[in-house]
Amino acid sequence: MLNLKALEYLISLRKKITTYSDILQFTNLTLFDLDLFSTISEIKIQLELLQTHDLVKISQQNDIMFINLTSQAFNELANLNTPYPEPALLQQLQDIYRFQTLGHNFVSIDIGNNETDFYFMILKPYWQLQLRGLGVLTQNDSSLSICLTNEGMKVAKKNDPLTAEGSALPTTLQFNNCDIGVATTTASNFTVSVGMNFTDIEKLIKQNLQNVTEKETLMDAINVLKNMIECQKPIEKGGLAAISPFLEKHSWLSSPIASILLQYALTLSK
Repeated sequence: MLNLKALEYLISLRKKITTYSDILQFTNLTLFDLDLFSTISEIKIQLELLQTHDLVKISQQNDIMFINLTSQAFNELANLNTPYPEPALLQQLQDIYRFQTLGHNFVSIDIGNNETDFYFMILKPYWQLQLRGLGVLTQNDSSLSICLTNEGMKVAKKNDPLTAEGSALPTTLQFNNCDIGVATTTASNFTVSVGMNFTDIEKLIKQNLQNVTEKETLMDAINVLKNMIECQKPIEKGGLAAISPFLEKHSWLSSPIASILLQYALTLSK
């Protein structure tokens, strides 16, 4: 199947020609113009892959290789660089951002063994994020992966309704005259600290619990909750049963847990 390295060669070839009828000539020495860091045999493998996908036509005469691009190559490259709708591209950026803020290093996209046009269609939004310096693409067999650059993270955060300037969540939320029930703990007036994460909770547990067994049991329960949130699984009835006894016993734990659940609920609701 197509890969990003072959695509780089295709783009490099496209830069060297102006019309459909142009034919490029290469010797083994000038093939290095396509990739200074690969061997001639590796370059030829990628060129043959492009030919398999009907993107180039290759012929050989003595030591000279003749290459011209097909009409499909011109069309696919033109479409790949046609600006993606800004709202849709920004949505892609924010989706990747939220996924990475849950602790994942990158987002993986399964491309299977699909046709050439389908490959380009799947690739386009992520390719344009990379062109703008907002993301970095890699490919492993039938899977594309993208992670945001520092600039991509800044743009996503700036445009995210939950974190954008002027729309950021307050550091605390005060609830009065209402009932909540986390496990069997209830209260009518309480404060939730927004922005707490699992690292903060782990630090609080280490600071406040001296009993080793109790500390390990609570951390196991916290890790179950962490796994549910990272995998974006719904927290069903009874899902907090393991944490419930600790919430009853330790008042300092209620606000951090409520903060985590609130942030997760806001993420799912978007």
